[in-house]
Parts: sequence; structure tokens; C-alpha cells
Amino acid sequence: YDSIGIQFAINGHFHESGGKAHTKEGIKVEPESFTKNLFWNPGSLDSGKAGILKVVPEISNGINVSFEPILL
Repeated sequence: YDSIGIQFAINGHFHESGGKAHTKEGIKVEPESFTKNLFWNPGSLDSGKAGILKVVPEISNGINVSFEPILL
């Protein structure tokens, strides 16, 4: 991700990591917490797990992202 500049990603399917989010440094990110980079697995859709990615541009600090898990 670093070599091509990816700062946030949503990845699903892997059941063991479902519902987990972290920064590229591996620091855990809680729902609704804004951060400069985010890698998140909302969980598998077949188990009713989904989510919303929130992206907020900031003039002085770049982009902030957060997430909100949703259980369908």
C-alpha cells in the first residue's frame, strides 16, 4: 500500500479478522474515530455485517477517515 499511496481500504471475507480496523502502523481504530489512514474489515456480508466509510477532507491536515459498522 505504501508504494502506491493507498491510505485507506475496506476488505471483507476473512472471518477471523471481521470487524477489526487498524492504521497502517497496526494501531487499533475504534468505530467513529477519525484517523489519517484506515484498513478495515467490516466482516462478511453473508453473516449480515457491513459498514459505512466516512471520508472528511481537511484543508490543513489532508483527509480523515472513520467507519461505522452495520449489522443487517
